Amino acid sequence: QHQRQLQVLERSGQDITRASEVELVVDQSVVISGESGSGKTESSKRVLGYLVTRAGKTATGAVTELDDRLISVGPILEAFGNASTVCNHNSSRFGKFSKLHFHQTSQGRMEGRTWRLVGASVETYLLEQSRVVNHSEGERNFHVFYQLIMGASDGMREELGLPTLATLRSFRYLSAGMLSSAKSSTASENVGRLGN
Repeated sequence: QHQRQLQVLERSGQDITRASEVELVVDQSVVISGESGSGKTESSKRVLGYLVTRAGKTATGAVTELDDRLISVGPILEAFGNASTVCNHNSSRFGKFSKLHFHQTSQGRMEGRTWRLVGASVETYLLEQSRVVNHSEGERNFHVFYQLIMGASDGMREELGLPTLATLRSFRYLSAGMLSSAKSSTASENVGRLGN
């Protein structure tokens, strides 16, 4: 499946480059859809990473701040919009529409046009809000709640009034889902991202 994704991505990159053969440049779209657990979240990360890598670097090959910010928004969206379900430990409970804005940096007909990433926007929709107060047996609430509890320092825990792991089961909205075995360093890292 990974190889097929790369072939599709490379083809879309070639299509953009071949647009140099005609004067009219048209917008391009990539639609990622599928059943629950089919890999939409991972596929969208790969598409985004590929496009940023292909068109997001400066003339010296350095990654720009925009590229960095665009890629780092993924874990934040996942924390607030993904949850563990019976079928998928990282199931997106929302829809996402990402729009990337490119600027043409050269117009050479022989070597093809080159593009630079100059802007982006991400819109979310249809968040499964009912999951906050009600989820099925064996499923969890949104990741952010568990990441905060498992990754918060003692000072943050006291400031925000967060429960300790020992008292977690007393919180009805979190107790139905099982705590993951994620390392606290990963949870701390995620909490750090949320604060920035």
